[in-house]
Order: sequence, then structure tokens, then C-alpha cells
Amino acid sequence: MVKPRQTGDDEQLRDDRWLAEYLNCEHKTTQAWRTRGGGPPFIKVNSLVRYRKSDVDRWLESRLVSSTSEAMARKPKA
Repeated sequence: MVKPRQTGDDEQLRDDRWLAEYLNCEHKTTQAWRTRGGGPPFIKVNSLVRYRKSDVDRWLESRLVSSTSEAMARKPKA
């Protein structure tokens, strides 16, 4: 796992296990997001997948809703 050099370094590249821990979700969930889409943006370097905390935080902010009906309206139609 890539360890951030400093606390607060939002540009440090982190792996998908960090992402799962940061979002308090299963590692396989982060893998599924990468495959299907819908998760935070990531950086691909050869076979490595990395995330910047600043990108993840922006992705989280974009998902803020005030009600469940608002959340349902944002869901993509299958």
C-alpha cells in the first residue's frame, strides 16, 4: 500500500485498499466501481491503479443530496 508522506497531502497517490478504508466499504466494491464506472476518478500507471484524496473528496461532494427522492432522481436509468 502506498503510504502518504505527510498528513493532508491531497495529491499523494494511494491504492484501492486505501480507498476502501477511507470510504468504509469493501475492497471488492472499489474494484467493481472501476469495472462498471460510477466510482471516483483514478489514475492508471501500467497495471497500478491509484487515487488522489483530492479527487475522491470532490467525487464525494458531487454525491451530496438532501433527500432520498433527490438521490433516486440522480440514479442512472438501467
